[in-house]
Amino acid sequence: MCKKIIFSILILIIIMSGNSCARNKEVILTNSFDGSQPKLQKLFFWRVKSKVSTVYILGSIHVGTEDMFPLNEMIEMAYDASDTLVVELDPEEIDKEKIKGYLEYPEGESLQNNISRNTYIQLLNTFAQLGVSQNKISKMKPAAVVTSLVMLKLASLGYDPEFGIDKYYLDDARKKKNILQLETPEQQLKLMDSLGEPYIEYSLQDISRWDKEIKILINAWKTGNTKIVENFFERCANYPGGQKFLDTFIYQRNKIMAKQIEKYLKSEGRYFVVVGAAHLVGKNGIISLIKNTKKYQVVQMSDFLK
Repeated sequence: MCKKIIFSILILIIIMSGNSCARNKEVILTNSFDGSQPKLQKLFFWRVKSKVSTVYILGSIHVGTEDMFPLNEMIEMAYDASDTLVVELDPEEIDKEKIKGYLEYPEGESLQNNISRNTYIQLLNTFAQLGVSQNKISKMKPAAVVTSLVMLKLASLGYDPEFGIDKYYLDDARKKKNILQLETPEQQLKLMDSLGEPYIEYSLQDISRWDKEIKILINAWKTGNTKIVENFFERCANYPGGQKFLDTFIYQRNKIMAKQIEKYLKSEGRYFVVVGAAHLVGKNGIISLIKNTKKYQVVQMSDFLK
């Protein structure tokens, strides 16, 4: 259970040689048989180049469906050409004992005694609709209970962490590529733990719209539409507790991850970075933070419409 909670912790989703690939596409563009301009569609995928390194950045959905795979050919080619896979977290590196204190209350404490009665009742009613009883959540801390709620809700809508894009590439990269992490479970959970009860209240808001919102976000990911994802989070900021969630759990981490990606850009090699799509968009997103340094060539990749 701990591994599933950590691996899905970025729910966002709530809600996916590169040079030679690009050159091949250009050749096709200039040799269009009927003389018409081929239509291109943006991908939620960027190429960042320095003088010594190429870093590919793929916006990830941490849950998905089997029919999402394989991904776009351009993305798969970039992955194959990369020496190193970089993810937010590698579940194989999780120390269950280390993170237990962030997920569960110690003996004698419970969730009910650490949040308001109204929030607890609302939480119980929401879990009951998903077939989960009170005793299943009584020892969970807010970070764990919210992640569990999101996982269950997404599962009821047909989405599964087993088909998350991170997992897809991690499974393939084992014993094949170097694997690096942008963060540690402790770093993520420490931030989530600091959100406390307001994080539960924020997550319970407008849960009836999840089905519609998730479909919109996944379609935005498929079409490389960063503006739709950006607008979604701007709306989230207007909910009570929304701005604190974004500042603490998204924007603060964006700065850390952007600095880590800059380290890869200063060392030779090709890196394939898979990070939650929410972290890439907007003025506080990783892509903007890297662009603003004015040190690198940053291109959002496109491919032909099928």
